[in-house]
Amino acid sequence: MKGVRVMTAVLAATAATMAVIAAADGVSLEDVLARHLEAIGGGAALHAVDALRIHLLIDEAGSRAEATYVAERRLHMRIDVMRNGKRVLTEGYDGSRGWQLASNGSVPTDSNTEGSAALRRGLLAADRFFSLQELAHDYGGQLTLAQPQTLDRVNFYVIHKVLDGAAEDLFLDPRTWLIVRTREVAALHPDREPRVATIETVYSDFRQVGGVVRPFREVRRDLASGIVLQIQTIVSVETNPSLDNRAFEKPG
Repeated sequence: MKGVRVMTAVLAATAATMAVIAAADGVSLEDVLARHLEAIGGGAALHAVDALRIHLLIDEAGSRAEATYVAERRLHMRIDVMRNGKRVLTEGYDGSRGWQLASNGSVPTDSNTEGSAALRRGLLAADRFFSLQELAHDYGGQLTLAQPQTLDRVNFYVIHKVLDGAAEDLFLDPRTWLIVRTREVAALHPDREPRVATIETVYSDFRQVGGVVRPFREVRRDLASGIVLQIQTIVSVETNPSLDNRAFEKPG
């Protein structure tokens, strides 16, 4: 009998290990959106964010860079990328178009059409300043609840989002209601390397800053090959810093 009890316990433990954490049936898009907004801190907390200053590390192609990203709810942004203490790239979006400054002393240029669109979509990324509900209501985003997908024994809710003609799938963990990965067909650097691929971004190390839960680590992979394209690690986030609007304008 003792052997039977031991075998039963082993089988139960094995079954628990292999069990899939499943998304519930009968959940509507509105339910998922509401639970997600609650999970990140609520609409009031997100709406209170008018500006961000983010210091981060970017690991890509075997090298590391430091960057400072500043952005406003009014759809302005700028990122300055430094390597070994020297600025190697600046990109900005002034509310209507993107621009870039490649290195110290270089001449600023306008971003190409897809480059500008990518910078704008970054500002409209879910939960940066705007909820998914706001993206649909105020910015023409189209949201549909797709079939759940099982990855790593977790059955994720999947929201298919189309914004400015670009499609993206958002995977929400049924345990936390947070967006823990996305998939999209895109170029990592549309202004410099226009080759597109299916890019999967995995988000982790979620922390609450200024009342809003945000991921502090993003890992981008080429889904077909599994190769890691880029890792972004946030060092610090400042909510509602005082920003100079001239920083978002194209120099010169």
